This record gives sequence, structure tokens and C-alpha cells, in this order.
Amino acid sequence: MPRTPAITRTAVYAISALIAALPARAQTPMTGAEQAAFDRHTSHAELMSFLYDVQARSDHMRVEELTVTNEGRVMPIVYLGAPPPSNPGAAWFSGRPTLFFTGNVHGNERAGREGSLQLIRELATGELQTLLDRVNVLIVPTLNPDGAENRSRSNSLGYDMNRDFIVAETPEITAVLEKILTQWWPDIYVDVHNGGSWPYNVTYQATLHPSADSQLVAFARGPMYDAVTRHLATHDMIMYWYSGPRRLDSGEYVWATTEPWARKQHTYGGLQNMLTLLFEIPGNWTLAQQADNARETMEGLIRFAADNATDVRSIITGARRRTVDAPPANVVLQIESAAYPQPEQFFVRQQGQAEPVLVTGQNRTLYRPTATRPWPWAYAFDRNLQKVADLLHRHAIQVEQLREPVTANVEQFRIISLEWDTQPYQNHLNASATTELVPGSVELPAGTYIVRMSQNAARVIAQLFEPDTDDSLVVWNFLDHELRAPGGRGGRGGRGGDGGQRLPIYRLPRPVGLQATIVR
Repeated sequence: MPRTPAITRTAVYAISALIAALPARAQTPMTGAEQAAFDRHTSHAELMSFLYDVQARSDHMRVEELTVTNEGRVMPIVYLGAPPPSNPGAAWFSGRPTLFFTGNVHGNERAGREGSLQLIRELATGELQTLLDRVNVLIVPTLNPDGAENRSRSNSLGYDMNRDFIVAETPEITAVLEKILTQWWPDIYVDVHNGGSWPYNVTYQATLHPSADSQLVAFARGPMYDAVTRHLATHDMIMYWYSGPRRLDSGEYVWATTEPWARKQHTYGGLQNMLTLLFEIPGNWTLAQQADNARETMEGLIRFAADNATDVRSIITGARRRTVDAPPANVVLQIESAAYPQPEQFFVRQQGQAEPVLVTGQNRTLYRPTATRPWPWAYAFDRNLQKVADLLHRHAIQVEQLREPVTANVEQFRIISLEWDTQPYQNHLNASATTELVPGSVELPAGTYIVRMSQNAARVIAQLFEPDTDDSLVVWNFLDHELRAPGGRGGRGGRGGDGGQRLPIYRLPRPVGLQATIVR
């Protein structure tokens, strides 16, 4: 069984009293939660004060105000290193892996917020400082300052921000995409939540979507997982996969996980060729224990990256090279959950029992493709779809426009079925489509947008442009004005010469000679 943290509430009170007696400069900064013996979480004002207080005591730390929320609160980011890298180029040329941690994307989940504040203090002023000789660390302790203050899962605009990584309609996630992920290109990207299953101290998940680079995922689910597990074991903590047990009608248990939509952090980062993880801290633990669990898990990962810097950098550069030079044969359209070959043991808490029991069952934390299409050379889309081009730029996707018309062999999407949801989700009425490919030769006029697949973001590009995926441009309503559903909803609804509604998007299966200019 996992331990409970050594710092009890009585101890926190005692430590607080001792610290209060010290001269102000000598005092170790404490979070608001620590000062209150974890009777509450750290407020936003206390969080900001804490960061600048720690910074004043260390030359290993820089603070930036990354963006401002709808309600006017600053979302800070902390850069840590020896010295902290001044820009993305400095981080890359340092030769050290760069890790990016975020917490509190759901405002009512505080484990990552409290744990990351403690981690910042230890890296900047404590016993973990020496790790900064071998890694760069970026931390956003609260992705959702408004939600944290309002005790809300969503931000103040009503968005679940861990579903906004594709459309990027919130200022918080947009800032993360545009200023960190597609500028710094961290090697390791971790988001810390409250969730998972007790009695585990933490549940862990890597990128699940089978579109991600298989070697990248194998590294995250193998050596990285094993190393963090070993680190936690030295603190009497235990870890397993996210999310938890499900009991079948037969009475057997399986261990299930979450949907790997591209709109989620732990899928999106993987599709952008980062080692992307989800840490979920079960809410059964006290706030002090949650902070302890989160901090130790992050520390274990940092130690792994520091000790295996060459392997981490190699797996990242390899995934990026393979995406460009040796891409997968197929685009994954639809998926289903799958199990590991052999049953595993895991803890479950059975009804009516106070203590968890160890059972044997399937570990169903894998996904496999159920529908695919051949990987194209490029996509082309109508010059009137400026909103689509703007979205692609947010994801650091290179977009070109034809200077001259070109005749090309293409595949166009013909709609077989199309419908819209009747209930809003993320302030959208999502659409879903089933399509088939219609080959042919067309003249693409000057101004047509071209998106080649020979770029790092190709796995994201495919999920956007293929209408049948769960996070396509069709799903997120970017093409609503072009579509017509039964009953008359939608826009122009163009038809091909042989019948059937077509999308204003083309697949180019093979290279075509183009005269085109990159557009920013």
C-alpha cells in the first residue's frame, strides 16, 4: 500500500511557527496552501507573490506573464535552468532536454497547481538545483486562473480547456500553442490533473492515438514509465495507467482509459512529436498528499530526463525525421480500444469494502485503427477558406498559395452522410461526416492553398483535413457554410458532375510541380 506523506497538518503548523520566527530574507517561501496547513488551495494572488518571492532568491528562475484571462488574471510561466534559457534557440543549443509542465487546466483540480509550486521552489532554491545543469524546465502552475478562483472545471468563458488544443478558442490554450509548444518545441510535455483511481498515488498516460510515432510512444510507455515507477517506489508510492477499473457484466474487471481525441493535450502533443504525458492524481488523497504525489512524480520524470538526456533528444529528433522522411503508410480515421496481450494485476475498490483488493484483468489502455486511408503527399483547399489557413498557422503548419493555376490528379471527398449535434459542446454544434474518395483531374486556380505533408505537424494536418476523424475541420464547423445537410442546413453544398456533395478540400496523392509562395 502507498504511504501517506510525512508532512502532517500538525507538522505544517509547527514548521510555519518556526519560519515565522526567522528574519524575512531567510524564510523559505511557502505557498498559500502550506501557510493554511492545506485547509485550502493557494489563491491566485498568493501564487503570483510566491513565484516572485522564490525568483528573488535564485538566479535559476525567470517569470513571464504568458497571457491574461477573460477576467483579467495573469497566467504566468516559469523558466528554470542553469542559466534559464533566454529563448527557444538557447534551449535547443544548450544540448539539455526541455521539459514543459502544466497544471490546473481544470480549475477545480489543484494537485498540479500545488505540486508544481513546490517543485519550482525546490528547483530554484532547494536540493533539486543541481538537476538544472542537465535539463531546462518550463512550468505553468495554473492554466486556468479564472476556474481556480471560481472553483470551476471550465474557464470563465465556459470552455473545458483540455478540449481546446485543436480549435484554440481560449486565450490560455492559444498562448500555450503559439508561445510555447510551437516556439520552444519541448522534448517532454506533461499536464497534471486530479483523476485516476485510488489507492494509486498517481495514474500515468502517454499518447494513446495510433497516429502518433510508434517509437515515441513505446519510449514513453516503456523506459519513462518504468523510471518514474521506480522513483515513486523509493517514496512508498505506487503508479499505474490512467484511468481506472471497470466491472463487466460477467463480474470480471478490466482497466480502461480515456478517449485519445486530438483536441486533448496528451494526444495533441504526441501528434506534434513530443513525449507527452498525462499525470492524474486521485482525489481521495488530501490536498497535502495530492501536492506531494504530483511533485514527486514530476521530480521522477525530471531525474529520468537528466540521466537519459541523449536518449530523450534522440527519440524526439527521430520521430520528427520519420514524420517528414518516412511517414506512415496510412492516415488513421477511426479507432477502438484494445488490450495488452497478457492480463495484469491492478487494485480495485469493491463495493462495501474499505480496502482495495488486487485483481487480475485486461489492461485496455491501448487503441488500434479501425479505418484508414493512404497517406497523401499534400492537401489543397479553396482560397476563400482564410479561417482554415489562420487555424493552421496556430499549429505551426506551413501553408502555401499557388501563384499560377495547376492541373493535378486529386482525390476529392464526397459526402455519404452528414449530421450536426443538437446539443452544444465547447460552444459548437459539432458535425460528423462519412465520406468516400473520388479521384479525378482538376485545375486548381491561383490562390488555392497548399499544405504539404513533409513537415513536423503532418500527423495533426491529417486529423484536421480528413473529414471522418474525430477532430476534423468538418467536426469543428469550419466548413459549415460549404455544406448542406438533409433539411437544408448549411451553405453552398456544391455537387460534383457525377452527383454527391463534395468538400472544397482535395487530397494530392502524389507530388505535383507547383509555383507557390509560403504565406504567414
